[in-house]
Amino acid sequence: MTYYHEEPGTADETLEATRRLVAEDGIIAFNTFGFNNTYTLALDESKAEELGIVTFSDFAAYSEDFTLGAVFEFIDRPDGLPGFKKEYGLEFKDVKGMDHGIMYRSINAGEVDVINSYTTDGQLQEFDLRVLEDDKSYFPPYHALPLVREETLKEYPEIEEILKQLEGMIDEEAMQKMNAKVDNDGMMVERVAEEFLVESGLIEVE
Repeated sequence: MTYYHEEPGTADETLEATRRLVAEDGIIAFNTFGFNNTYTLALDESKAEELGIVTFSDFAAYSEDFTLGAVFEFIDRPDGLPGFKKEYGLEFKDVKGMDHGIMYRSINAGEVDVINSYTTDGQLQEFDLRVLEDDKSYFPPYHALPLVREETLKEYPEIEEILKQLEGMIDEEAMQKMNAKVDNDGMMVERVAEEFLVESGLIEVE
């Protein structure tokens, strides 16, 4: 939607618009894999449970007591922190900009109280954090899906059948676990992907 300068809607509306727009450029958009890699907030599970925080609206009542750790891009872009604060009426005690890889270490060390994470971050499997719900759907959907050129599909039609086997197969938790194996355990991306395909019954390894 950014590339074609159009406003996103719901996940279904955005997917429909994506199909229409890329088709004008000779590209086929398939259905999504199932996970939404969007922005969220994550805070200590015990603190969230104590305060009864599940959604961003719940968090808004307590935000002024929290220091936010966020990537620099999120802090600066208008549709990031500025718009987010306005939509939910958020006021943080402090905001600390940092690289993505540092955020989880910072919240674990108590240097910040809440972080802006991505819903598929592997570190969410390592730390006891609660991912909050965007109850007003402020952030647009960031679903992953294959895009294939029409000319490629004509030459290799079997690609469509193969890729369609992955439709709806990977939710956020599954993606977190795979990312964790790469980010936290140091496994090769190819090995993690192969392992998932084998466990899902999509391929066999001799």
